Amino acid sequence: MNTKSLCGFKTVTKLVTALTVGLIASVQPVYAQGQLNIYNWGDYINPAVLKRFTEETGIKVSLDTYGTNEEMLAKIQSGATGYDIVFPSVHMRDIMQKLDLLHDAKVNTLKGFENIDPDNMRSKVDPESSYCLPYAWGAVGVFYNKTEAGEIKTWDDFFSLPDNGKKNHHAG
Repeated sequence: MNTKSLCGFKTVTKLVTALTVGLIASVQPVYAQGQLNIYNWGDYINPAVLKRFTEETGIKVSLDTYGTNEEMLAKIQSGATGYDIVFPSVHMRDIMQKLDLLHDAKVNTLKGFENIDPDNMRSKVDPESSYCLPYAWGAVGVFYNKTEAGEIKTWDDFFSLPDNGKKNHHAG
């Protein structure tokens, strides 16, 4: 299971008090002046949504992307500033908060927050979601044809399939 969060940075230069994924789509008031700087996982935001947000609010969106939590943290720790919003996984969000890299935006006081399922608030250091909002949730599974591959009980069994002349089609 992998959970992503939407967080505001302590180094933020513009106050962003009301941004959620639904907000981008439905466009509620946002307190950014001129430009909103976002740092997110690659391919997590449809460019058409960002374009519509700009058209409806007049606020331009600058989007930088990363491939891993560690890549994002390294960039932030090396002095990258100016991001209004970042989307770390929950475990990295907790690390960032302990490192004093996040801004307490008090997002749990915003209108509509009560609609978030409490089961999605998984941060150990921010259990009330004052610093970050739950953003996305997902799970990964492996399916296989038991007739073709035989019984798979371990990762070693799975990765030995090609050595045994079996097809091993996995995403990479």
